[in-house]
Amino acid sequence: MRKGRFAIAAVSLVALVSCSPEGDEPATPADEVLRGSRRAMGGESAARGIGFARFRAAATGPEGGYEVTVHANAEGDVRLDFSLGFSGSATSDDGWVRFGPGEPIASLTDTLETFVRGHDLLMNALHPETRYGPLRLIGERTFVEVEAFRLDGVDALGAPIEFYYSRADTLPLGFRLLDHLRGAGPVTTLFLDWQRRGDVRLPMAARFVQGDEVFEYEMAEVETGETGDADVFQPDSDVSG
Repeated sequence: MRKGRFAIAAVSLVALVSCSPEGDEPATPADEVLRGSRRAMGGESAARGIGFARFRAAATGPEGGYEVTVHANAEGDVRLDFSLGFSGSATSDDGWVRFGPGEPIASLTDTLETFVRGHDLLMNALHPETRYGPLRLIGERTFVEVEAFRLDGVDALGAPIEFYYSRADTLPLGFRLLDHLRGAGPVTTLFLDWQRRGDVRLPMAARFVQGDEVFEYEMAEVETGETGDADVFQPDSDVSG
């Protein structure tokens, strides 16, 4: 039964998204889903035109409230800062982590890289293939009670990360990854409150669910552009503003 449903879904997907432009490499099924997702977010050109994104979010969790700031670019560099003191950055060349103000800089481990990248909400929606690719289409699944296409990638430790896209319009729904840091079970992240910012639609809220724990993020500031300051990924860069 599932095979038949997926065959029908695949036909719908081909009808929904555009074909590969002449001269391009043949698109994989995962490529078609990603193209559909960019169309749902505002169009291929608009989504691909975002090369840098920053957000500051008010977060609440089981132990109270705090702020989270993330800087990221389309190439895969990302920096995460918590108001509680943690900072870390993962780049194509290297990575670093600081566990509190005034603490020494340490090298970013693969485990901590998965933690940092798991908070890269905007670029995980816009450009997941640059972080976890190549992605592959697994099939049709249900994600938080919504019929969805599932694409799988691989994190820094070789574990699968699952991305979900609405079967109706291929808008990104969220992703699920393994918690290598705490080992407390998988984390399901939902993209919520989609709003138009310039030429694109972006999630302005997110929910992280891990067992009985729920963390809510509300975007207080969002900034996007074609390029950003590469120095922001360095540990001595001032990101307070």
